[in-house]
Amino acid sequence: MRKRMDTKEPSKLRGGLRILSPDMPWLYVLSALVMTLLVEGLARRTPIGGFRFLARNPIGFWVNVGIILLTMLLAMLCPKRMPALSLVGFIWFVLGMAECILLSSRVTPLTAVDFTVFFSVITIMHNYLTIPQIILIVAGLALCIGGLVFLFIRARRRRVYWRRALMTIGGSALMLMLLLVSGFAGGRISADFSNLSDAYNDYGFGYCFLLSIVDRGVDKPDDYSREAVQDILDTIPAGTDSGAAGNTKPNVIFVQLESFFDVNTLAGVTYSEEPLPNLKRLAAMYPSGQFEVPVIGAGTVNSEFEVLTGMRVKDFGAAEYPYKSILSEKTCETIAYDLLASGYRTHAIHNHQGSFYARNEVYTHLGFQDYTSIEYFRRPEYNKREWAKDSILTDEILSLITATEERDFVFAVSVQAHGKYPTDYVPVDGDIYVTGGVNDPLSLSKLNYYVSQLHEVDAFVGALYRAVMDLNEETVLVFYGDHLPSLAKDAALTLTTPDYETPYLIIANYELDMTAASNGQSLYAYQLFPLVMELIGNREGIINRFHSARKDTDGYLADLETLEYDILYGKRYALDGGSYPVMADMTMGTRPVRITEVTSNEKYIRVTGENFTRYSVVTVGGSEKKTQYVDEHTLIVEKDLLSGLGLSRTITVRQVTTNRKTLSESPPFLFAPTGSETATEGGSASAP
Repeated sequence: MRKRMDTKEPSKLRGGLRILSPDMPWLYVLSALVMTLLVEGLARRTPIGGFRFLARNPIGFWVNVGIILLTMLLAMLCPKRMPALSLVGFIWFVLGMAECILLSSRVTPLTAVDFTVFFSVITIMHNYLTIPQIILIVAGLALCIGGLVFLFIRARRRRVYWRRALMTIGGSALMLMLLLVSGFAGGRISADFSNLSDAYNDYGFGYCFLLSIVDRGVDKPDDYSREAVQDILDTIPAGTDSGAAGNTKPNVIFVQLESFFDVNTLAGVTYSEEPLPNLKRLAAMYPSGQFEVPVIGAGTVNSEFEVLTGMRVKDFGAAEYPYKSILSEKTCETIAYDLLASGYRTHAIHNHQGSFYARNEVYTHLGFQDYTSIEYFRRPEYNKREWAKDSILTDEILSLITATEERDFVFAVSVQAHGKYPTDYVPVDGDIYVTGGVNDPLSLSKLNYYVSQLHEVDAFVGALYRAVMDLNEETVLVFYGDHLPSLAKDAALTLTTPDYETPYLIIANYELDMTAASNGQSLYAYQLFPLVMELIGNREGIINRFHSARKDTDGYLADLETLEYDILYGKRYALDGGSYPVMADMTMGTRPVRITEVTSNEKYIRVTGENFTRYSVVTVGGSEKKTQYVDEHTLIVEKDLLSGLGLSRTITVRQVTTNRKTLSESPPFLFAPTGSETATEGGSASAP
């Protein structure tokens, strides 16, 4: 039987039913107004946040109302308008709640790119939310979705008045355009987000979140042409790999320190001892200074992007992560590619999940020949928040340097000092702790924990420094912080330095002229690698030479933006139409995972081999099996799990992340239950 469709005109509805009709435009306007107040209150984490926004920036407020109204008016095109309107409202409410929850653990607001890393983040969600909180959120979402499904099932289908709906939507869009024009003209709205947190606060959540969806890439310069690019190239010297004085070609090590900053810059806060003794001592001996990064509290990969490429994140879309957009499909110049062209081996290393921010894929577009993530570390230690300790990086870095005959570039990303910081932490014997200047108990707990981790990270800095100084190979070692922790912006603390500045330090274990890196010099993140290349006398790469030649000249940033557009989005005139090669053969880990023997008894299959870790998973016939890790040479699988797979079975070992992403797979091994075991020929196979 066909469902009855209500075809009555709204004018024929009676009493209160007419007032509540989903065909009445005022209902959508009222819904958008209420939802804007609710979302802005959640985003500002105060019930009156929306009203404050309205009072401070009326045009900005009504722009946000207009954006939400347009999305809600789409329900007029649906036969079941009330459920459709409820669905749109639910989506905006979820976004507001997500923003509220997110800002409890970081400074950076919610953007569209956060949804592109959702499956990476879900594996560390327990570090930010308790299990009861996660259960409550999931249950609440399930209940609301169930309610929406019920509404859609039970609601009566109504006739769609297309002309009226389209005229209403068009009129609302026109009003929004007029508001935007007025806002831009009066400076109440802007598309230039120099500070993302401030932009959300000034222009509203709806507008900023929408801009994070549609604003992508580097804008095409008005005068973009082959001639314009050539004019820029004419201002920089030709490329030569001259080497430093005496033709020395040193190893280069970059260490990106997670949430690392000098806590002595917190006003009035005192400690039981110096939190950063190694940093302080080394900063007095070698070039150091403040380093301006593009993010605060989160967004590590944007600092990483600027350091590796020499490009500015500000030239890209609002809240864009190039790792999740253009670099997922294209290559560009990096320090790794430049040093690779100079005969270096290039390595990346990270003591966290290998697929986080899709590094296992993006690094193939950044010039790395191998990438060692936590899945390949033999015996990592973890802190209370389950972040791997940085001390393990020392031996891993040294093993990369000493294992090759060539010079090496090592890019190491640490993780130990990562938030969220506990509110119930009590210092134990031997811990450094806060002795004064913090009165709020929760802030004190978080700062005590952070300082204890920072002190351990500083110990890692000292240990790696000593190890590098003992090397027989000339080596340049660079440390820098990726961003300030969100803790630095805690209401109970006062930061005396700019929000986007972290320390950097440049060290050499041989006599190197460091005049170009004068002590106390301030840098932008995108200027670091050209500075280091200048110190070692390497002039490979256009971006590298551009920074060295043009950093103090007129048109510096505009011309840099032109080169960025040309290399990533344009005709690549600067590269004569060519491109940097994709590192398709990048290996995961530098110690091959290999099976040497498979034996069995009545209960278990024992897989013996080399370089197994806690992330190793045995596969039989291509199917992953529950695997017990014994040690780096032994894995065990219950024999019952192998039933029904035939007499001969191909066995491999995969390195698998916590979100079930396969990073690499060992050569296959043919196991026959009769007792004959033979290994096939071939090297380690990378994951597809």
